[in-house]
Amino acid sequence: MKLKSLLLSLFVVLTIVSCSIEDDGPQIAYSAAKVVEVNMPDTLDFGTTHIVSLKIEKPAECFVFSGFEVIPTLNERTVTPVLVYNANDCFAENNPNNVIEEEVNLNFIAASNGSYVFKFFNGLDADGLPTYIEMTVPVRE
Repeated sequence: MKLKSLLLSLFVVLTIVSCSIEDDGPQIAYSAAKVVEVNMPDTLDFGTTHIVSLKIEKPAECFVFSGFEVIPTLNERTVTPVLVYNANDCFAENNPNNVIEEEVNLNFIAASNGSYVFKFFNGLDADGLPTYIEMTVPVRE
């Protein structure tokens, strides 16, 4: 009986010691990218897909463009490019001289009449509030 409880205790101790609750795998994180330039058509054609070319800034090469967060409010679109990175080994250096620019495309379908107001994320101001590049584009029928 002592042998069974000794073996059971040894098994429990080895199980607890051999299992690590720390995860050494990648820690995926997301970050907003600053839009520095927008190439938008002067007018949009109703029902047509338009390609909007954006130049974004990445803080380091290990940040990878993942897509867009687009928040629609009636005919207003707030657009934020999203970057993905491994938080374990990818760090932004906060050095404006080391910024990497990349061109990305947003496909947009004009599904409403009137005009669209686009607000492209342009970073944070001194108070930590978001700033935007705003453009109003009419829709042609």
